Amino acid sequence: MTLLKPDDWISVLLEDIVFFQEGPGLRKYQYGDDTGIPFLNIRTFDNGKINKKKCNFIKKEEFENKYEHFLLNEGDLVVSSSGTIGKSVTVKKEDLPIMLNTSVIRFRTKNKNILLQSYLKYFLRSENFLDQINLEKTGICISNYGPTHLKKVHIIFPSLHQQKRIVDKIEELFSELDNVKSTLKNTQLQLEQYKQSLLKFSFEGKLTKKWRQEHNPSLEDVLKKIENGKKNQDKKLQNIVPDEVAFFKIPDEWKWIKVGNVSKKIQYGTSEKATITKSKIPVLRMGNIQDGQLDFNKLKYYPNDWKHFKTFELVDGDVLFNRTNSAELVGKTAVYYNHCPSAVFAGYLIRIKLFENTYIPSLLSNYINSIFGKLYIRKVVTQQVGQANVNSTKLTMIPLPLMSFEEQKEIHSKLELYFSLIKNTENTVNSLLSKLETLYSTILKKTFEGKLVLQDPNDEPAEILLQKIKQEKEQCQEKIKQEKQQLIQKQKTSRSKKNVK
Repeated sequence: MTLLKPDDWISVLLEDIVFFQEGPGLRKYQYGDDTGIPFLNIRTFDNGKINKKKCNFIKKEEFENKYEHFLLNEGDLVVSSSGTIGKSVTVKKEDLPIMLNTSVIRFRTKNKNILLQSYLKYFLRSENFLDQINLEKTGICISNYGPTHLKKVHIIFPSLHQQKRIVDKIEELFSELDNVKSTLKNTQLQLEQYKQSLLKFSFEGKLTKKWRQEHNPSLEDVLKKIENGKKNQDKKLQNIVPDEVAFFKIPDEWKWIKVGNVSKKIQYGTSEKATITKSKIPVLRMGNIQDGQLDFNKLKYYPNDWKHFKTFELVDGDVLFNRTNSAELVGKTAVYYNHCPSAVFAGYLIRIKLFENTYIPSLLSNYINSIFGKLYIRKVVTQQVGQANVNSTKLTMIPLPLMSFEEQKEIHSKLELYFSLIKNTENTVNSLLSKLETLYSTILKKTFEGKLVLQDPNDEPAEILLQKIKQEKEQCQEKIKQEKQQLIQKQKTSRSKKNVK
């Protein structure tokens, strides 16, 4: 690949001026407890920092005399080399001790008087580097690269003084962008907090307090519908007794029941294996529930003639509950509507079918996704092979505040309005964040086009650096040659002594 560069910059092979090293690929049997040595992997990269809480450890007896050369140093640049390529962190003093593992590569300039480590950091984030890696990388499903590919990569850079000016300017601009990004991230957090506050107010009865005073609603109709619905209810749901113990304070006009009291059917999804081959029967899985909504991206499918379609076909108003997931995600819930594509649901989901006009499906979903639903789920969840689980029995026993169906409609209407406003704001924030990420890339692009800062005519020509690199390379090769000759001579002397004996 021909690398375009400004006229007063130079281009050399990365390996001529940068030391890079790939992690060893540790095995499970080598893992130990937190008395061992922590090691990196991609999931420990957290917003440009190392999150040591996510680190695994290698046993000390496995580490000693075998992996010391993989210990990282303060200032080392570590970049992901598999899966999500290009994520990077700079190792800080407080991160130590820590070592490399597979899928990450460390980079360190060989001579800081030729190439600044801080300049190298930004080069490794630039299109110049990533474009070269994308040409060399291997893998179909999971992309990856290693030292063999890096030996073909070139790096471009100007004089040392200009490198310093470039780094200073990038850091000045990035600092301004970081401040804007921090503000936008805080706005995202505040919007989520506002959403949860709305749900809390809704299920405490505060959102419709004035409406209740004006309309004086009665629970009689909805209670009759619940009682009449028991005739066609699953037998296992008929014995669920409403819990009179308050989960939190609700209005006097309301009543505590359980999810099972308004559910005519609770059903686990199919465990039959689906494929990525597209057909007319998509299957919703736990990953298709996102932020209380159904996401029809990244679907799997069953063949068009799948015989169980009718058994698991979703219909308008079905509430889907994620029964198995990580501890923070188990229990997420969403509603299927007629305007959604025809679909069935998989085994990690539970379908709740509600009695008609007893509880609005979206309101039940909002309640389970609220702080109240999450608190209950946290109490009853069980851990199985690293995943959290809430079975159908525990789902039916979730305490649920019951209000008149008319008041449910009022709550639903208000939430729809407020959530719509929140969503519009979230979309605006997300759009700004996306544009912000583009600005980071644009700054780096201009940097390595030589357009970010001007060349100072008083700077030492970059060609001088090229001569220094050539001299260092020749000295290194000469040193290796001498060490090799000394080793050969030592081996000859040793054999001679043995022959004398």
